[in-house]
Amino acid sequence: MLDNRAIYHQTDRDGRHWSFDGRAWSREGMADTTNDGVNNPTLTPIVANYDKARELNYLATNAAAALALKDAPQPDDPYRLPANDRDRPSLSPANWMRDAADGPIEDLQRGTDGVDRLAAITSTEDIQQALHQGCLCYIPPEKSLPTWTAMQC
Repeated sequence: MLDNRAIYHQTDRDGRHWSFDGRAWSREGMADTTNDGVNNPTLTPIVANYDKARELNYLATNAAAALALKDAPQPDDPYRLPANDRDRPSLSPANWMRDAADGPIEDLQRGTDGVDRLAAITSTEDIQQALHQGCLCYIPPEKSLPTWTAMQC
C-alpha cells in the first residue's frame, strides 16, 4: 500500500501534490468554472496537461524503479568464493578472494580481536579452480588474465 502511494502520489517541481487515478494526474485546486463575469473560484479537480503529465510520469517511474531495486540481490563478486565447512574457522565469513593486482588467492579472516587480516593460507587446487570458474563466468576469456585457462560456465 505504501509502495502504491509512493508511485501514484507525486509532487511537481512547483510543490503541488498530484495523484494518479488510473486515467490522469489530478489535484484539487481553485478555479472559476462559471461564465458569469464574476471572479468566484471554487474548489475543483484540475487535470494535468501533457507536459505536466510527462513530468509526473517521470517522477512516478523513478519511484517505481527505486522501489523495485531496493530488494535486489547483491551482485556476485567473481573474485570471491564463500568459505565452506572445510576451511579454517573465523568469527565472520572467511571468504576466499583473488586479488586481481597481484594474483594470489588468500583467505580473509577476522581474528578474535576483531581485526581483519589476510591469512597466509595456500589455497587448494579445487578452490583455485572454483575461483577461476567463477571469474570466467563474468569475465570473457579474452579479457581474463593470461595465466588462466578458459572454462565453460
